[in-house]
Amino acid sequence: MQTNLTEIGKLVAIISQIKTPSFVRVINYSNDKGEIANYTLNLGIRYENAKESDSVFLLDTENINKVDFGAYAHASVEAWNEMLESRLAPTKKTVNQSAGQTDAYVTLCPNVRLHIGEQRIFIYGFVVSKEVIKAGTYKPVNSSAKTIAKRKIEKHLKATQFRQFAFDRLQSVKVKGDEIEISL
Repeated sequence: MQTNLTEIGKLVAIISQIKTPSFVRVINYSNDKGEIANYTLNLGIRYENAKESDSVFLLDTENINKVDFGAYAHASVEAWNEMLESRLAPTKKTVNQSAGQTDAYVTLCPNVRLHIGEQRIFIYGFVVSKEVIKAGTYKPVNSSAKTIAKRKIEKHLKATQFRQFAFDRLQSVKVKGDEIEISL
């Protein structure tokens, strides 16, 4: 998909001026599953700080005891232990995956990055809220009990709430009161 370069330039220029955490509204974003949604993002929150906060959360047994695992409670301890282990002692596999992600992007300015291989620009930020306008078509969930238990824990973590949004799938973005329409 092609986008208007003037609009992209204006959006990048406005985002690059953000020096403190700020709210940004992504309006009518369409994903590859056909879902259309509005998102409120907080730009300026550091991913590294979120990961550190998540480690503190995971180390506190009381936090895990408050998670509602429902029918998946039997898998909660194993899920929690694996999550703790992966956060506190990263394996070679997770380090390589992280390096691969880092090497795939060039940061244009905080919260805006270019995927080198695809030559696509993305806004990257912490999702505060999501409002689905049109539901997408998703495959049925066939995950194991342990995986579902991990997802229940992840809902309480901050680092798992970071998302990126491709500029070529944006309809409009509202930053500091300015709404920028993106022509697709």
